Amino acid sequence: MQNNKDFENVSNHVIDMLLDSTLKKHGVKLETEKVGQKEKEELKTMVESLKKSVDQLSQKTNEKKE
Repeated sequence: MQNNKDFENVSNHVIDMLLDSTLKKHGVKLETEKVGQKEKEELKTMVESLKKSVDQLSQKTNEKKE
């Protein structure tokens, strides 16, 4: 169970780092009051979808190793 939490922490860190570097590269500065509730929900949905995809891929990879 600890391995799954470690993987999730690393995944979250990588996502944060990629988003931060991409936004900086394009000169985007986020101001929390300018990010609307709709955009927040869309981002949240997208991140959850990506997490599910990564989990499925990890599961398939683990099944192949066995």
